[in-house]
Amino acid sequence: MKIVLAQYWTDNLTYSQYTQAINEAYCKEKEYIYQVETDSDLIKTAIKDRSITWFKPKFILDTLEKHNPEYILFVDADAVVLNDNHRIEDFIIDGLDIVATEDYGPSKLNAGVLLIKNTAWSKDFLNKWWEICEEYPQYKTGLWHDQTCFGLLMDRTSDLTSHIKIINPSILNARAESKECFIFHAFAYGNIPCRTLDKVYYQKFNLPVPASYKDSLVDLAQFYGTDKHSVHNYISSVYSKVFLPIKDSVKLFVEIGIYQGASLKMWKDYFTNARVVGVDINQSQVEGCEVVVCDQSNSEQLEVVKEVIQNADIILDDGSHKMLDQQKTLAALFKSLKPGGVFVLEDLHTSIECKMPDKAWCGWGDPDKTTTLNMLENFIINKTIKSDYLSDEESKYLEDNISDVKIYKVNPMSITSVIIKKEKVKTFIVYHCFLVKKWRELVKEQLDRLASTGLLNKVDKLYCVVIDPDDQKEEFLNLISNYSNVEAEFQKNNDFEYPSILKVWTIAQQEDCKILYFHTKGVFNDYVNPNKNDISDLKIKTVRDWRKYMEYFCIDKWQENLNKLDEFDMVGSTCNLNWWWGNFWWATSKYLRTRPAPGQGSRWAYEAWSNENGMAKIYEHHHISFIPYYTDYPEEFYKDGLYEKYINSDITIHEALYGNNGIAIDEGWTNLDKPIYNDVTDILKQTVAKNGGKFIDITPGNDNLQGDPCWGIRKGLYIKYSFNVDPDTIYTLFTTESNRLIFPCFKRL
Repeated sequence: MKIVLAQYWTDNLTYSQYTQAINEAYCKEKEYIYQVETDSDLIKTAIKDRSITWFKPKFILDTLEKHNPEYILFVDADAVVLNDNHRIEDFIIDGLDIVATEDYGPSKLNAGVLLIKNTAWSKDFLNKWWEICEEYPQYKTGLWHDQTCFGLLMDRTSDLTSHIKIINPSILNARAESKECFIFHAFAYGNIPCRTLDKVYYQKFNLPVPASYKDSLVDLAQFYGTDKHSVHNYISSVYSKVFLPIKDSVKLFVEIGIYQGASLKMWKDYFTNARVVGVDINQSQVEGCEVVVCDQSNSEQLEVVKEVIQNADIILDDGSHKMLDQQKTLAALFKSLKPGGVFVLEDLHTSIECKMPDKAWCGWGDPDKTTTLNMLENFIINKTIKSDYLSDEESKYLEDNISDVKIYKVNPMSITSVIIKKEKVKTFIVYHCFLVKKWRELVKEQLDRLASTGLLNKVDKLYCVVIDPDDQKEEFLNLISNYSNVEAEFQKNNDFEYPSILKVWTIAQQEDCKILYFHTKGVFNDYVNPNKNDISDLKIKTVRDWRKYMEYFCIDKWQENLNKLDEFDMVGSTCNLNWWWGNFWWATSKYLRTRPAPGQGSRWAYEAWSNENGMAKIYEHHHISFIPYYTDYPEEFYKDGLYEKYINSDITIHEALYGNNGIAIDEGWTNLDKPIYNDVTDILKQTVAKNGGKFIDITPGNDNLQGDPCWGIRKGLYIKYSFNVDPDTIYTLFTTESNRLIFPCFKRL
């Protein structure tokens, strides 16, 4: 049987080389005649004042005349043979002159694929098709109006069913690729330069994708015909810009929801160094990619996927688009994303449709519950995850690990988001240890606290910088051998905190990291007088309270501190006049690199070094105005869940003394051999009464506390008080002259 496959196009067609190569090869294999007209001048002369699609009836008549075949299969320029197993004869219907297919729009047929028998009736119909346009001049110039006129001619043709059959288009005139279809008609991809026919060409002939395509995500999107580009415009608007800087470094790309695999193939060719994994509810195969079957609404199946995709660089959710599935998938698989990785949550327009009654049939989710779009928008504003679908633990993990969220509203029906996971920033501790007096008990207690809170396992290294005047190195090493991630370096000379601060500065120059600095607070200063051997039990107790206060906010709250350092330079408790009282703090290496290298000097210089001149952006968990020496400050005054009972309690003043108690705060404090005071109890009672019995607010001085009891000597205000909620417990409180005291200070900063 003599059959012709016929096409035409003008010389400006971008994809003609692919169309011709595919269809010509098919005709050669099946021994059909392949007729193609590409003479632009001839075509334009023939159609005169009509659009180019009107060349169709003229061209078919000329081809029948030229080859005199039994049948001609006309296909548009963007139509190609996809499945070579089909033969044209398979679609011939005996007794009929024309076989066409249903249109995907309002027309009676789609005139892009026509199987025509060489009969007098067919030739007469083709001539009438050309002529009918003269009756409808408005249809001369619009594309595809030849198709409209074909339908008008059918309406006026008697015994039509004896000559023309309109069949289902899924095989003979398919607008989407499938393994079954014979002719793939790519009219639906008109906004893509080659209408995906270049992709069909390379796949059909088993040719590698052109190397130039792999450098451009837009080119690949057009090549594979993914709706991420053709429908939503995500590729050119968002992904090509977000992914370009990491193109060569991506080792694992995961896409949830792969449909027919177009985008998965695109990712495979773009991320040339990556393992590409597709996750879909249906089993499928995509060459060069792994496909894992998973229903993302099933938590157990998500757990399996989580293990398969550990340390993924990019995870893209283009799955069900349902609120529950999106949020549960984010919570589950974000844990598999590597630090600094990218999670893309696509098609967030369903969050809007979720609230629309006329879209209830879509089943996107409960309109009264959190939409995914609202959840992400709330995080951008408040840095919190609020979801009706997630547990507190899941929400907390996301809050702690999301670095940034950006939402891209390309158009009302195309909304996507890019969620960045926090980088794994190294964490170090520098621990200044002074091996004197009862150092063993203190070091063990502090190391145990680091271990019990989980911080010691979190850090990359704990550096102990040890002042060892009495050669106790072996004993110290034996003690720290019971803990992980600990190193020690020793020196004999007591340069105070200089070597430890220098260690902090050195680490900051070498690493992008977060650093905790603390020390064996109070190990040496337990004396009444620095020049004598007598011990102050009051000082030991109150300094211990102070140390535990700083440890609570710096060590126990380490996770919060690490998060705070994403926003602040330094974190701690009580920074007065740019000075972290007690010298326990967290800092970023980025900030510490702005500090000059510490030089040797007085011990107070090392305490002031970290925030000298107040250049750091700081976060204080808590602030005290009293002097911690001689002040009882048990954990129930500041620890979460304990301090609240004291907030509204009245205060009773039992004793208030202004002067010097004969105990030196430190070596810089001038003290007396015996206490000398003014009894100012009544003055303090009056001060508290003026404040409704709730708090003390006073700046001690000679003028307001009955004169100078010990001229030339540094003075302080020593108070004994109780809370009315616990009247039997007497506490001490201390501040120095000219230092404003506001107490209590339960309010969090």
